[in-house]
Amino acid sequence: MEFRLTPEEERLRQVVEEFVRDELIPLEPDFANGPDIFEGSRWKSRVKKSQDTEIRRYIAIMEALEKKWATMFRTSFITAKESRSTSI
Repeated sequence: MEFRLTPEEERLRQVVEEFVRDELIPLEPDFANGPDIFEGSRWKSRVKKSQDTEIRRYIAIMEALEKKWATMFRTSFITAKESRSTSI
């Protein structure tokens, strides 16, 4: 069995590690006392219509993180793949 990562897989691992270290871990104290409504994968459907200011603050943080991740992923991988496919 081969346990080494391809260069692309290693780059993905590094990008995820960087995102978790720089973006998620610093937010852990903010979410330590957050409402349970944010647990699980369907939190958006449960909280989107809430007018509670504290929940709105959490939503803003989560949406900003999603945008940062999308930008980071797009910058790191999609652009690299596009440049490789045009150079072939």
